[in-house]
Amino acid sequence: MKILNRSNLLQAMAGLCLLVGGPTVAGETEPRLEMTVIRDSAQGETIIRGRYESALERLEEDGRRDRFARRNNLCVAHARAGDLVAAQAACDAAIDLAREKAIGVPPHVVRLHQRHEALALTNRGVLAAMQGRNDAAREDFAAAIALSQDLSAPEHNLALVGAR
Repeated sequence: MKILNRSNLLQAMAGLCLLVGGPTVAGETEPRLEMTVIRDSAQGETIIRGRYESALERLEEDGRRDRFARRNNLCVAHARAGDLVAAQAACDAAIDLAREKAIGVPPHVVRLHQRHEALALTNRGVLAAMQGRNDAAREDFAAAIALSQDLSAPEHNLALVGAR
């Protein structure tokens, strides 16, 4: 999972990752798909610590603050907790919100919302790959790359899924 701070998001952002996958023989790890969580908002720290159920409870309680970070982090928490249907709905909601927010705003704000959309598309692509829907995953990763070329997760994930 990529970890982004909200302040970094507003300034062009860099991050770390939470990876989806498991260890291989002799403790080596195989390349893993990357999802992105926003660390300093919407229970990001709780998700990073692996306390997915706790994060989900708090995020569900916090419905009044329905912003991108909440929807994105719901997607990751649901995915990590094993509820891919709820994760898909949260990713779709994050994508929809990013697209809505990009309408009728100055170009620098459009770029921020395109970056948000790229983050959510990347997470949704990971969900598709986890379900064996590699064509859908590749489409989401390619769309994310087109929206925001400075993110590493979509390119990394596309290379992994392209090899399948």
